[in-house]
Amino acid sequence: MKSVVVYRPSEKKLGDVTLVGFRVLCTQGEDYVDEIPKAVQKLLDRTHEIDFVEEEDHFYGAFMVDACEPAYDGYWVGKRVGRVGEIPHGMEVLTVPAQTYATIPFKGPNHRIMTAYQELHEWIDKNQYERMLNKWHLERYRVNSAEDITQVDVELYDTIR
Repeated sequence: MKSVVVYRPSEKKLGDVTLVGFRVLCTQGEDYVDEIPKAVQKLLDRTHEIDFVEEEDHFYGAFMVDACEPAYDGYWVGKRVGRVGEIPHGMEVLTVPAQTYATIPFKGPNHRIMTAYQELHEWIDKNQYERMLNKWHLERYRVNSAEDITQVDVELYDTIR
């Protein structure tokens, strides 16, 4: 059995986070489970096309839990950039404004990631923060060079106030 490591939650403030990558938009919520890994693979295959990448060994996921407009619906997979250069064909730019997050690192099987989210949400409640469901949430993944892509190393960022 693969081990699961969930660390302690904490509060972090991040400045603007600009991502270049792909938007995944599905009509059925259950389709994201299949479509996001395809977008990640496409991003990793095409990272060399993105200018000014800041973190070679990481990629980001970005989403709003309760998207207030259709333009914000979906899941973005991208590489963080220091500034925007030429946008490769088929990719998009998303800038997440500076925000405060509750964060928690997680290492283990991707199907157990909800364990970390549950712990994070309990910590948010216990510490009397409010989850901002209509703001951008982030997932910062370490690129997995192992053959077992079901294992993830991720830091979850849930927007709070």
